[in-house]
Formats: sequence, C-alpha cells, structure tokens
Amino acid sequence: MNFKDMWNTAANQEKKQFTDLPAGTYKGRCLKCAFEPSKADPSKTNLVWDLQVIDGDQKNNHAFIYRSFSKTDPSEQNQKAINRVLNDFVQLDQPCDADVIGKTMESLVGKIIEFSYKPDNNNGMWKNLHRIVEAPVKIDAGDSP
Repeated sequence: MNFKDMWNTAANQEKKQFTDLPAGTYKGRCLKCAFEPSKADPSKTNLVWDLQVIDGDQKNNHAFIYRSFSKTDPSEQNQKAINRVLNDFVQLDQPCDADVIGKTMESLVGKIIEFSYKPDNNNGMWKNLHRIVEAPVKIDAGDSP
C-alpha cells in the first residue's frame, strides 16, 4: 500500500468516527466530561460529554453531548437547563453537589456508559444517559461460584 492509499484510508476512518449516530442505544467509553465555555454564546457554559462507542456497527464513533446553561441567568428556562445537566449525574447515580461535581466528572472518564439517541420533534436527536455499565466479573472454569 502506498502513502496516498494509507492517508486516504485513515482520513475515511476519521470521518466515520465523527458522524452523527443513528437512533438507538449504545455503550460508550467516557473520554471527556467537563465544563467548557460555550463558543456560540460566551455568557453560557457547556457540560461536554465525549463518549466513544465500544461495540456494534457504530464502534469507535463518538457521541458528543452538550448541555448548555448560564451561571448568572435566574430565569425559569435556565433553571430547566441546569436541571437537565444535573439529571445526567442523577441518572448515572453520581454525586452532583457543587462541592464535588469536579471530582465526579473526573471519576467518570474511562467508565462505560449506556446512552441513547432518539428523534425529537424538531428534526434533532434527544441524547440521554442511562447508566454506568459495570464490567462483568470473569469466572474461570476451575473457580467455584
């Protein structure tokens, strides 16, 4: 294989990894869970999730989930946005008090999380986290249960 072929093969693999996922339920390794300033609106903060699918037809594709909220807006709409961010952690049964949220986010990196994509009413996708998937314990044939 020449360099041009190797380059094009790698480029096509990279394109595949960052396409939108079709509707469905997936398991993904959490590569990132962090607060970042919103590029679209500097007055807002995003909770950013990067989950890399670990199996099936979409293996190695990434799911990027952004939850946007303001740290200064007291409106009801913003409170709903903050509740949506908190719900991600509650759904995963993780502590989410302000004093521990940084450590919680760090502890989620590397974990396998079940999540789903489903169509919403605006031609977009709902992206929902479901649970942390625990790795099964392997029992050797010679071990007693």
